[in-house]
Amino acid sequence: MRIDIHPHFLCLDFVKHLQGRSDLPTTVRDGGGYVVQCVTGMNVPVIPKIIDMEQKLREADEMGTDVSVLTHALPPDMVGAPQPTSGPCASTTT
Repeated sequence: MRIDIHPHFLCLDFVKHLQGRSDLPTTVRDGGGYVVQCVTGMNVPVIPKIIDMEQKLREADEMGTDVSVLTHALPPDMVGAPQPTSGPCASTTT
């Protein structure tokens, strides 16, 4: 069994939700698409393979992937999730 444990995905509704925010991350229109401004100086274009679930499923089938564990394309700290203060995911810097 082939398992992909790190395919990024970003919901288009979430991308649209970020539009107009005063705090980062925010989304701006770029031509016919979107760019997520993650942090100052880091702008990530929203590409079809990140937001199109049908394309993601086709690619998984083409690669022979049986199971995919989707990961959010933006790190949790960029979308307002609290940072862990203990445990294996806690930051080691202060």
